[in-house]
Amino acid sequence: MKKDSIPFGRNMGFKVAFCNALAIDLSPAKRMIWVSGQIAFDQQERLVGKGDTRVQTEQVLKNIQRALTKLGGTMDDVEKTCSFSSRPVPNRILAIGREVESFTAPALPLFPE
Repeated sequence: MKKDSIPFGRNMGFKVAFCNALAIDLSPAKRMIWVSGQIAFDQQERLVGKGDTRVQTEQVLKNIQRALTKLGGTMDDVEKTCSFSSRPVPNRILAIGREVESFTAPALPLFPE
């Protein structure tokens, strides 16, 4: 069984016991990719959008998109998303939802017309 992973924190100066994304080939024609633990870091591992939920969500989604591409998937392959906010107030939840929808629609519309 072939496995590929994208490690977290390669430049953080310490070893970690998890990765941002993991792909496993289930058969020659099927591959599953799990993506988790995403935070609003750019490719140089700098925080993006401090204090701005929408900008942070956009960066997280870019990171997910990059991981999926590297492991052979696309945003169209996403089956489920789950988001967490340190302060889940309505305007933050709406900002997160709108950004997720912009990356996954029409596959996963969050705000159907």
